[in-house]
Amino acid sequence: MNKGLYSFVKDDELFVIICKTENPTEWQQLRTLDGWEVESDDQFYIMGTDARAELEKTTSEPLLIYKSNEEIYFQCSISNEIVDFLETKETLGFFLIQSELSIGKEQAYKMFLENEIESLICAFYTENKKNEIFELDVEGNITGLK
Repeated sequence: MNKGLYSFVKDDELFVIICKTENPTEWQQLRTLDGWEVESDDQFYIMGTDARAELEKTTSEPLLIYKSNEEIYFQCSISNEIVDFLETKETLGFFLIQSELSIGKEQAYKMFLENEIESLICAFYTENKKNEIFELDVEGNITGLK
């Protein structure tokens, strides 16, 4: 069932879909990143922030959490297939597609390939990669680059 916030892997890429009408709070929180995106080949990536996704496996179901040191933008339930995918990648980002309408993964992927829908390129860090790249405080927040 499409809850308007879901993820899928297609052709070795990870996509996360957020529907505005079904997830207005997450949509609004992501608006705080407006102005930080930079265009690259019809896609937009976020620069100059500590926004990133991390894997959370301490709950009853695994979550992909997109957050900064100060704010959680959204939490997306993910399948074990996606957990395996994330854990096998050394460095990875994902495509965040924000839609006014609730769309399925095949439709979203088709629209993505045909440049009919915009996406943000978002960073994902495993714990190992985060520790390798960044200086962290005792709570695991990023304080700077190594």
